[in-house]
Amino acid sequence: MAIVFGSRLMGKVDEVPGLFHVATKFAHVDYVPLIPLESYVITWTDGKKFRGIRIRLSGRSILFAWIRAISLVAFVAMAIWAIVDLTGHGTIWPVLGASSLAAAVVFYLFTWHKPLRRASFNRANELAALLKMGPQAFERIQAIYGQSAGRGFDVLQPADARESVNPGDYPPIVG
Repeated sequence: MAIVFGSRLMGKVDEVPGLFHVATKFAHVDYVPLIPLESYVITWTDGKKFRGIRIRLSGRSILFAWIRAISLVAFVAMAIWAIVDLTGHGTIWPVLGASSLAAAVVFYLFTWHKPLRRASFNRANELAALLKMGPQAFERIQAIYGQSAGRGFDVLQPADARESVNPGDYPPIVG
């Protein structure tokens, strides 16, 4: 039996469809993520090759990778244990089967459930800014999320010292 080890991108999160996502490179053994090495905003991937920029370690990406790995291992282990218990006429197979099913649901949610994987509107704009994407990308993000970017407020320049305000310039307050 061969043991596979190395580094690999895992923990795909903060997805913006058609533009980019965040993933973390992990040191792994048999594709089980162990040690997070560095996180990236990925704009293109093809097998082991990818294009993107390095960012600080993404806690969300690390958490998702570990949850996916733990829930998959738990699903398989509890399913096998439930089958062994059932064939041996044991009594805990229903609990093991239900636990296995719960682990499978967690794995599904953290792997394929779009609302959990998708970046928030603000995070998408933050990542696009890190990538130094042009205005077309921000327009596309706005279209994807059905929102427009906030304009904030206009910043007024401080009054020049020569144009100081006199209290007598304003009408009196009548109360």
